Amino acid sequence: MLSHVGLYSGGSNAPIGGNVKRASGALLVKTRKRILAALEQGNEALKELCDFDILLALDMLIGREESEQLCLLVRKYARGQKKGTVLDGHLKLTLQSVLGG
Repeated sequence: MLSHVGLYSGGSNAPIGGNVKRASGALLVKTRKRILAALEQGNEALKELCDFDILLALDMLIGREESEQLCLLVRKYARGQKKGTVLDGHLKLTLQSVLGG
């Protein structure tokens, strides 16, 4: 069981109601828009993606290789390697396409 606090809890920016729908586990529209806006700003996207619920919902939308790459980047970012951790162009484009941007 995962903790409600810690590296993958979404931090202080996490909304009270959550980021995913309870019934289906799909991302909420506000969450999609927030992630798309963060993708435009560069490394801000990794800050938004440091939430286990979001990673799980994205895992259903993207391929296995992209999901593994995204989880690796989020793990590095959450552990403090913020300067050298950057979303590459392919992964960024994949996320924009599945999120509707």
